[in-house]
Amino acid sequence: MPGFYTGDQVGFVMRNLFRNEAAKTANYTVTAAWPDLGALFTNSGATGPVTFTLPGLKNGLVYGFRVRADQNMTIAAGSGDSIEAPGNASATQLSFVTPGSRVGGMVLLYANQGATRWYCEVLSPNALTVT
Repeated sequence: MPGFYTGDQVGFVMRNLFRNEAAKTANYTVTAAWPDLGALFTNSGATGPVTFTLPGLKNGLVYGFRVRADQNMTIAAGSGDSIEAPGNASATQLSFVTPGSRVGGMVLLYANQGATRWYCEVLSPNALTVT
């Protein structure tokens, strides 16, 4: 059917969307340069919570975040920036913190065309806390 993707097609898109994958086990400030630009960040190997802080807004920035370790994972907007997410047009952070619903949690964040806010696309059914 036109407009719908099969699981194989979605997998292909996701594998080719991100330039590289980076596992972080401690808090990390994401940069707007290679190798961070266009990366998929995970918390693989983490034994405690991990917070990713986004860089300042700039056209063309895109990042993915996926929970691999069953630990809290938070994505925070940089100072003065906001994230447009489900149920909140000006959130400052997104978190996967619900035990049993963290692993597999995934979001895509990208700067809007005017670089005035982050747009959040939720790519999993996992519980996402938006504040």
